[in-house]
Amino acid sequence: MQLSGDFYDILELPGNHLGFIIGDVSGKGVGSALFMALTRSLLRIFSGSFNAGNDLINCSKLSEDFLPKDALKAIALTNEYIAKEHCEESMFVTLFFGIIDPLSGKVFYINGGHEPVLVIGKNGIKYSLKGTGPALGPIQGATYEIETVQLETGDILFGYTDGVTEA
Repeated sequence: MQLSGDFYDILELPGNHLGFIIGDVSGKGVGSALFMALTRSLLRIFSGSFNAGNDLINCSKLSEDFLPKDALKAIALTNEYIAKEHCEESMFVTLFFGIIDPLSGKVFYINGGHEPVLVIGKNGIKYSLKGTGPALGPIQGATYEIETVQLETGDILFGYTDGVTEA
């Protein structure tokens, strides 16, 4: 059995939105697996999916663009923590963080150096959701951008890590 840092997660976010993360930590083994657990925890806390009595329960007073900004903040804070606290380990994380609005079909996403996520429609690949910033960890103060794609009924989001291609 081998351990690695490939991971995915689904998050319940305010306003009945769903977040999903696909990520890959550099290297193999126990170190990468532990680093993955740290990254996953940071993203959950910084994204607002973990609610420990803060004001995120009542989302009625939040602006419509709260979720994309919150995702961007989660990525930036996670990057800063990794870059500052773990720079000597030379570890980094590639990840795709998407937020789906199930009512409109709109997907907001940040791709931090990860393999492109594909939007597949009835006639094949419609979009390749490429990088909007670097991997997390190597660059303190890195900037990330949010992109948006509109899903249509029947579209499929297909994401993976290099663990699929390595297998």
